[in-house]
Amino acid sequence: LFAWLLQQPQSEVLGLLAFCVAQSVDGVTDSETRGAVDELARAAALDMREWWTATAFSYFGSVSRTRVLEAVTDAVSAEAAAALAKLKKAALVQAAEEKVAGTGWLPAILRNAD
Repeated sequence: LFAWLLQQPQSEVLGLLAFCVAQSVDGVTDSETRGAVDELARAAALDMREWWTATAFSYFGSVSRTRVLEAVTDAVSAEAAAALAKLKKAALVQAAEEKVAGTGWLPAILRNAD
């Protein structure tokens, strides 16, 4: 197998290597702490803003009220978050989606470590 691999074009070898890495790496986590996949994301120059947006369905509906308000503070301003603080969860989630839309905000786990 190794002899065959040595005879393949570099693009083929890199494709196989990418497949093997993809099969062996699991980036799913229940926390927002950095993990081993961050090195791969950095090496690939992955910018999740091109692939993911925080919405009521994808993020805000799944995190605590406190985390929603922290996200609005981070993406927009403390004043914007304060204006939403008294809303019930369902209304807060929808309002947060509207406020954060277009800002490029990402949860820490999806940001590139600089």
